[in-house]
Amino acid sequence: MELTRLGEEFLVASRAVLDADDDMQSWLTRTMGTGGSIRVGLVAGGMFDLGSQVLATLRAERPDLEITLVTVPFGGVIPHILNGQADVVVTAAPFTSAPDAGVRSAHIRDSRRVLVVSREHPLAKRPAVVLSDIANETFVVPTGVDAETLAWWVIDPRPDGTVPKQVAVGPDFEGILAAVGAGLGVNITAAEAQLAYDRADLRYIPITDARPSQIVAVFAAGRRDPLLRSFIAAARAFGDPPQTSASKRRA
Repeated sequence: MELTRLGEEFLVASRAVLDADDDMQSWLTRTMGTGGSIRVGLVAGGMFDLGSQVLATLRAERPDLEITLVTVPFGGVIPHILNGQADVVVTAAPFTSAPDAGVRSAHIRDSRRVLVVSREHPLAKRPAVVLSDIANETFVVPTGVDAETLAWWVIDPRPDGTVPKQVAVGPDFEGILAAVGAGLGVNITAAEAQLAYDRADLRYIPITDARPSQIVAVFAAGRRDPLLRSFIAAARAFGDPPQTSASKRRA
């Protein structure tokens, strides 16, 4: 038995269709189904209450998904994305950036800004503060952050025109908190930070007249894959941040 000329032409065409189908199935497995990998970068306080929930959701949807967590220092958001060290970085905005840096960001949620003080600080027992309460404080700040971003975080200049005093101690948040706990100054951060660093020597106090920050996901400008969209959707699904207050203290 032999194929007719028409049958031979159909066989050639069908092989191309089957090969294309195999390629499509392989792509779907990598992007929409099981398997694949994602490297998630976290900057101090960026997503600590969301992290376990979001990653658990992704793992439930994709049991074979390989998830890697990467700690990103202040000023390291864009380099980590562009160098391929992280597929997505979750951080509080604004963050050190530059025009045409090759990254985009997606809003996850707003975040209240809080004052971090040592438990011995005169403001430690206050349920909340306003900017005029901290006019004379020295602010412990990170290195490696551009002046514009730093000014936004310490609220410089203040409504009354004063410029806050600053002391820089290093690029990592743990070092900043150690300096605050030692009484070297105070710090302003996103409320989420308390959930990861609820230390006995520190107090987190809402600043009622400070504009909120935003928690954002940062990724390469050209990235459009379904896994990234799933990550952002899962992060957004967990709603509003917890209500941080100075009354939440360890014994």
